[in-house]
Amino acid sequence: MRNYNIKPFTLKSCIDGEKLSKVLLSELEELMWVKVKKEGGLLIVEYVKREGDNPQNKHGKIFARSSGVVQKLLLKSGNALVKEGDTVIAGQLLVDNKVVTKDGNEYYEDAIADIIAATFYTVSKDFSLPTSQKVYTFQKKVPFIAIGQHEVIPKIVVTNNENCDKIKIREYKIFIVPFRVGVYEIRKYELRKYILDLEKVKEELIKSCDKDFKRKTTDKKILAISKVRTYFKVIKMRNEIKRIECIRYYECLEDIALKK
Repeated sequence: MRNYNIKPFTLKSCIDGEKLSKVLLSELEELMWVKVKKEGGLLIVEYVKREGDNPQNKHGKIFARSSGVVQKLLLKSGNALVKEGDTVIAGQLLVDNKVVTKDGNEYYEDAIADIIAATFYTVSKDFSLPTSQKVYTFQKKVPFIAIGQHEVIPKIVVTNNENCDKIKIREYKIFIVPFRVGVYEIRKYELRKYILDLEKVKEELIKSCDKDFKRKTTDKKILAISKVRTYFKVIKMRNEIKRIECIRYYECLEDIALKK
């Protein structure tokens, strides 16, 4: 400050802070904003250096990773465009890297903030009741020999016109000769009227919804699941249950800050 006739022990009354601010801003090209103020026995100079071309490209902004209601916003740097309690949508700009001072000057800085929001997800699954179900009455393990695409199975009780499941449980390739050997499990069954176990179906639908929710939020930052609500809808035709639908609503606490 000696270049501007300001030395230690200079009287405060001799210093025009507003005028000095304008002089510094006009003469020092590397500065884009200057403010000179007096506090007690101190002369304080606040300033922001001028950035190069496209300074906004050097600093990141923060967008919403998911839609939700902002519960907590801790701003560390940048310009917050939302506040706690605001509803935001995925992709919305939350913290800009452009900052405007009270004096109307602009500068850019990296946007840094912790943003926690209440987010909401819905997953649904349904189960259509089959007209019949398999009831196994017979099973037997049977060896087989395969030559190319042709398999040879010894004659057993099972015939082609009976209801059977053929499950390959073991197979070996023999390199010395061009064929394979293995074991099938033959299961004979009868088709009977389907008997609904409602509680078991509900339990399976809930598990299926939870698996889908995990897949759906793989790329999210879920901090906690605060509430889950489950609804079942039973569809009937002629007083018979035909379909059961499960709808699960998940309310979560999620870190939605996405830096770009």
